[in-house]
Amino acid sequence: MSRGETPSAKGWEYLEEAHDKLGRIENATPIQLIVIQEMLSRLNTLYDSRRERLEAADGDTLHPAVWGVMVIGGLLTVGFCWLLGFERGYLHFLSITSVAASLGLIVFLIVSFDFPFRGELQIGSDSFEAVQANMVRVSRMLEGG
Repeated sequence: MSRGETPSAKGWEYLEEAHDKLGRIENATPIQLIVIQEMLSRLNTLYDSRRERLEAADGDTLHPAVWGVMVIGGLLTVGFCWLLGFERGYLHFLSITSVAASLGLIVFLIVSFDFPFRGELQIGSDSFEAVQANMVRVSRMLEGG
């Protein structure tokens, strides 16, 4: 995802394998049934989270209208600041520079949010790797009895 590539279907296979194993448990005690139901509920949440993550990484960028509004709004804002006068030239320059820098930071934030799995501010895979490790551990426990 950090390279803009579509993840393999292996993640779905792991989820389906865990779902199948939970569904094949027989002769469970009432307490085990409650635990299995909770695990299935959390597994469904994991399905939803994976689907949302894949949709977020799909590569759909912001609509061009958003960029148009940002550019035109930025130019109007900086242009309006240019019309405001100060007795001292450095205050005028400082105010325009501050507004332009603020607009630049907003554009940076929009771009960062538009590509959440790329760049320095990316959302990492640590949480998903921890969940995968837990799923493997639970899978081994289920196989062992």
